[in-house]
Amino acid sequence: MKIEEQFQRIAERAATVIGSWWSFGLGILIACSYAMDKPWPERGDLITNLIMFFMLFLAQSGQNRQGRAIQLKLDELILCIKEADNKFAGIEKKSDEVLTEVEKEIESYKEK
Repeated sequence: MKIEEQFQRIAERAATVIGSWWSFGLGILIACSYAMDKPWPERGDLITNLIMFFMLFLAQSGQNRQGRAIQLKLDELILCIKEADNKFAGIEKKSDEVLTEVEKEIESYKEK
């Protein structure tokens, strides 16, 4: 397996894990246990930073959900149109090399 494919799989998996409910809960648990060791004046700054940190989890979760929904809708449109090329359905799961080839093919359609 090429390093680009490995990176793509790791990046997709990381986005999925970061956007999951259990990573959010685990992060809150760790943050709360860490905050208990701090004196009261430092807790205010820490809480502000932690709120921003947890917003990242929530934003990633929303992005994951929206991305999946859009891809499913596009796949349905591609598959229901008889003239459409079905190779584009599920293309987001292909390697970067395949995406580059398809991109060049689409650019050639534009030039015609």
